[in-house]
Amino acid sequence: MLADIIRLMRSCSASLFVSFSNTFLRVFRLIFVGRINDLPVDNAPDVEAEASLILREFPLLTDDQYKQLRKSFIKSLDDNALCALASRYNNGKSCRVVGKASGSFNVCVFIEFYEDRAKWIVRIPIEPAFDDAWIKLKSEVATMRYLKLETQVPVPIVHAYGRDVCLTSENERTQMFLITEFIHGCSLNKKLLINAKYEHRTRFFSQLIDILAELRRLEFPAIGSLTPSSDGSPGPDVGPVISMSAVTLRQPHHRTLSLAHRLPHKPFASTVDYMEYQINLVSDFISIPVADLTEDDIKEEIAAFYAMKEAVRELSGRSADGEPFVLHHQDMRGANIIVDDELNIRGIIDWEFTSTIPRRIFTPPSWITGHDPDEGSEETHAEFFDILVKKGKADGRFAKLKQEWYGDGGIDQKNPAFCIAHVFRRPPDVLDIFSPLDESGESYKEQLSGFFTQSVTLTQLVQSRVEQCGRYTEWLKQNDLYITEVDSLLARSEALKAKFQ
Repeated sequence: MLADIIRLMRSCSASLFVSFSNTFLRVFRLIFVGRINDLPVDNAPDVEAEASLILREFPLLTDDQYKQLRKSFIKSLDDNALCALASRYNNGKSCRVVGKASGSFNVCVFIEFYEDRAKWIVRIPIEPAFDDAWIKLKSEVATMRYLKLETQVPVPIVHAYGRDVCLTSENERTQMFLITEFIHGCSLNKKLLINAKYEHRTRFFSQLIDILAELRRLEFPAIGSLTPSSDGSPGPDVGPVISMSAVTLRQPHHRTLSLAHRLPHKPFASTVDYMEYQINLVSDFISIPVADLTEDDIKEEIAAFYAMKEAVRELSGRSADGEPFVLHHQDMRGANIIVDDELNIRGIIDWEFTSTIPRRIFTPPSWITGHDPDEGSEETHAEFFDILVKKGKADGRFAKLKQEWYGDGGIDQKNPAFCIAHVFRRPPDVLDIFSPLDESGESYKEQLSGFFTQSVTLTQLVQSRVEQCGRYTEWLKQNDLYITEVDSLLARSEALKAKFQ
């Protein structure tokens, strides 16, 4: 079985951009969708041994291969089937596909109905991105419907969801789908925010704080993702955490058997248990083999991880008597905040990885706190804080948020929870946020060396990872996978530049 997987992978690498898609879509489904017994048996010992090593230590696919697999699935979506699906849930009205967009986990298909020009979104989980997206999809529906029922948070109306229709040209199996209203407006971005009129910007921050306060008041008895009620009541149950980080680790270009991180089977009952789970997720992210990773790179990552681990355990160790678990949107980036021309918030989208979390790490979005400089700035944080303080003088809900986030100080008083919350949202950023070293030339290298000479265990960990990344680099070269698509494009660009100079 393993030998056949490798044979398929190798046959694909020889014609990567020609017959790649169908081969890898078949491999993915055989491995991750449960048709593993369909593979023929081949006991060739050399290939079997290599396959065992690859699946245990290396990701099944490279980034380029995974991108091609995603493109193949997106390309296979059938517009006629998508229109028929939307029409089925809108009294048979005729419609057309007017656009498509895709992210890390889903394809969004924009549907327009001829009769009234109404727009809907049909969202389909990208098959290669998930082992099983159904649990996640049901959780998102339960979350949005609960928010509609209990809050004023502007979430899209859910028209329908299911998994009973084939939406691809292959007609091999059915797909899952979620149909929601289309929220008119545009996604927030840094330029839009900075260039907005002051009164529009301050009103935006006020509305955002209102939304965060609404979420803060929703308290639950455990840590997990919302699921449809088991007894049919309107309110949801709390199920196991569906973590974006854990799902990402299980994608084919990250997943290895040695890092087959299992999703939790039940909600967390304590802050400490949840924090340890998140620490393990960050550890797994920095354990994925990476080509050409140097020893210094590895040392920096490990040093940052241990600094983060210490900060998390210090935060976890503080008294948690009566600490509530509150609902939190884990990906409230600008892309998921829809605004109009005057920066009024029209909707918050992408609730798929929302869960309850310990109150102590319920924080403003990272682009507000300054941990995502691509989207925010110090000025953004200062304006947000000023509006929060003003609102707090008139309403105790906002005063409570201000106290929980900033204590008696301001934005200059650093809250370690902001750093921890950001890394839990984006584990690969651990080095940017938690490097314990002072970057100052030679002293920086001395600090790095000193950090590891104190521990034989850490030194061995570094050496093990150096060897792992070295083996992965050699394996990529041997299988003609070392040169990435980006490398090829850059090489062609340089060649053209040289030709015309």
